Amino acid sequence: KAIIAAEDHDFYKHNGVDINGVARAFVNNQSEGSGRQGASTLTMQYVRLAIAYSATHPADVVAATEDTSARKLREMRLALQVDKEFSKDEILTRYLNLASFGNGAYGIYAASQVYFGKPPSKLKIEEAALLAGMVKAPTTNDPTTELGYPLALDRRNYVIQNMVDIKAITQQEADAAKATKLVVKDKRTPNGCVAANVNEWGFFCDYFYRWWMDQETFGSTRYDRERRLKSGGY
Repeated sequence: KAIIAAEDHDFYKHNGVDINGVARAFVNNQSEGSGRQGASTLTMQYVRLAIAYSATHPADVVAATEDTSARKLREMRLALQVDKEFSKDEILTRYLNLASFGNGAYGIYAASQVYFGKPPSKLKIEEAALLAGMVKAPTTNDPTTELGYPLALDRRNYVIQNMVDIKAITQQEADAAKATKLVVKDKRTPNGCVAANVNEWGFFCDYFYRWWMDQETFGSTRYDRERRLKSGGY
């Protein structure tokens, strides 16, 4: 509910593409002095992530996120197809399992552990709102940094209020959540085998890494295998 409030209020109503949102963004982006709007639905964002993560060459990753009309139209076309193939909840789950939340956290489960040391099912309203607010700009809205903390707090409160707008929570619940101090654990994800905190585990980790990199099952190239190991949800 928090991610829908943050990114796509009409997620359960549209067919993968929000035509009204696209029209608003087009008009806004033609106006001088207006901040650019993207009008990307969660389904379109999922398509972008899926394309980037399935790329077999770094250049393809860049192409998947380039700011062009052609890329946008491709996303819209594929989003319409994805909406036919999967249920809304399946699309939402796939998106949340791929999205980056900063600090090496790919996917909502990793993010929940990194920032709050708990599984997503245990998140409170204000915690869910914080994480949902980070996907738009994980580095800018990083609550573990001095500059990012106030921005993350503002973004969290913005998402909480939007949760009221979509009737996910009451105004009373929102006021209580906003009044809660923002506290994060900053328990960052381990960075490779150097993070093994028991000596003999490091040797096994290294063995496993080398084994993985030799398995074509995980990708046709070593680049693809390493990318999937580090950011593919494993």
